[in-house]
Amino acid sequence: MKKTSIIMFGAAVLGLAAFGAQQAPANTAAATSNTVTQKSIDSRNNTEVLIKSVVTVGNNGAPVYASPTAAKPTARTLDAGTRWNSVGQLNNGILWYHLGGNQWVRGIDLGQGSTTSAIKVSSSETVNGKSTATVAKSGAHIYAAPTDLQPTNKTLKAGTTWRIFTYAETNSPIANNWVNLGGNQWVPETELTNFTAETNHTNKVTINYKPGYGIAVWSNYINGKPTGKTLKTGTTWKSFKMAVVNNHSWLNLGGNQWIDANYVKYVK
Repeated sequence: MKKTSIIMFGAAVLGLAAFGAQQAPANTAAATSNTVTQKSIDSRNNTEVLIKSVVTVGNNGAPVYASPTAAKPTARTLDAGTRWNSVGQLNNGILWYHLGGNQWVRGIDLGQGSTTSAIKVSSSETVNGKSTATVAKSGAHIYAAPTDLQPTNKTLKAGTTWRIFTYAETNSPIANNWVNLGGNQWVPETELTNFTAETNHTNKVTINYKPGYGIAVWSNYINGKPTGKTLKTGTTWKSFKMAVVNNHSWLNLGGNQWIDANYVKYVK
C-alpha cells in the first residue's frame, strides 16, 4: 500500500562471510518469539533483502543450503543454540537467511533469539470500527510485533473475519504491511483477504492525472457510484479520511466524497 496504511484488526486470539566467520556474541540479540513456524506466504519476490540480523539455531540444528533454490542441504549442519550473523533474507515461499557466500538456512530451522535490528515501522495508524479482514484460505500466523521475524504459536483459521485496530508499514522481509488485532497480535497483510480499513487521515493532496483532465468523485469506497463531480488535474484538496480495500486506497474529501488515491500527490 502506498501511503494508505491503516492498522490492525482485533481479535480475541489473540555473517558468516564464510564458515570461518565468528558466531555472534550472545548479548547481541534478544528473544522475539516463542515457537518457530515456517509459512509460505502469498508475496514471493525471490529477491534478497539486505538486512543484517543475528539468528539462533533451533533445537534440531539448522542444515545449510548452497542456495534458496537447492533441493537438498549441504553436508554442513549448524549446532542447536548457536548464533550466527546473517547478511540478508529472501522469501520464495520459504523465508531464508543468508549467512554469506553459498550458505543459507531456513527460518523454520531457527529458534528463540533471532532478531533483526534494521526492521523498522515507518508508519502506524489507528482505524475505526468498520475495519475488518478475512483470513486467507492458507490460514494466518500471529506475530507479537510487526518487526518480529518469527511468529508465535497462535494461528487464525482460514475464512474467519476479524476487526482491525491498527495498520502499520514496515521494511520487514515477511511483509511490508501489517494489521493489529488487539494487544501484541499482528498479522502480515499477505495472509489476509477482503481487507477493509478506514482511518482519520487529514492531509492535502493534489490531483495527479492527465493534463486537461480530472478524476471522478465517488459516493463511497465500497460499491460507490460517481457523484457527477470531477476534480481537475493540478487542483489541491484537503482529505479527512483514508480507506484501504484489498490494497486499493481511497481518500475522503468530506461527506460522501471519495477519490482514488492512485491519482493524487501528497502536499508536503
